[in-house]
Amino acid sequence: SQIMEWNENLEQRVEEKTRELREAQDLLLRSRALAAIGSLGAGVAHEINNPLTGVLGLAQLALADLSREHPAHAMVEDIEKEALRIQGIVANLLRLSQRQGGEGLRVLNIATILDDALELCGTQNLAGANIELVKRVAEASPPVRGNALQLQAAFIQLIQNAVAAMEDGGVLTIETTLPEEALLRVRVSDTGRGIKPEHLSRIFDPFFTTKAQRTDTGIGLSVVHKIIEDHGGTIRVESTAGSGTTFWITLPVDLEASTLA
Repeated sequence: SQIMEWNENLEQRVEEKTRELREAQDLLLRSRALAAIGSLGAGVAHEINNPLTGVLGLAQLALADLSREHPAHAMVEDIEKEALRIQGIVANLLRLSQRQGGEGLRVLNIATILDDALELCGTQNLAGANIELVKRVAEASPPVRGNALQLQAAFIQLIQNAVAAMEDGGVLTIETTLPEEALLRVRVSDTGRGIKPEHLSRIFDPFFTTKAQRTDTGIGLSVVHKIIEDHGGTIRVESTAGSGTTFWITLPVDLEASTLA
């Protein structure tokens, strides 16, 4: 019986290590894929931007000259709308190609970043959409080093996604914890429709969406992934269809700044 117990323990440990290895491999492959797409995207984006600016400019000039009653007005308006959508896609490609360097990084309080992101998303809008906000964020969060605007944009995207998933209302939870002294973890959870298992492994792929209609708003989860990765952090997702989605963002604490403070 002792041998059987050893075997069971060994099998469990092998299974855990195999799962950890698989997760690490998936993360590495995803990072390499995003880096390759970013390099390709930079060249494509620059090539597209010049003719796109011309098309958009001409469409806007034509709209200025045409009255709303003109038969061509609606068609030119569609051209402008689609050109703006392409402009958004190009902007995403450029974001994927821009590596986060040491420049422009400063010591930040994540609590402030989250407050600003919520304010920009509109807390009144949450109440209007019958969404309850549960916020458990320590005001004196340990400092992290990063780019405030990029991190703010990443959290705005996660909040917007959570709100969009709760069409009939629900609970949005934003929480910070310290799993280790040198790590700060942010949890963004919703009680919305969730993500199907077959889609879960693809949600960080560039331009992948489960939405019925694509929109120009938001930076996309692939860019969120890149922003967090460029800050030396990790992002993980768990979801059950019909029960909601949770994102965990783990960022390194700036221990030097903590010591100075």
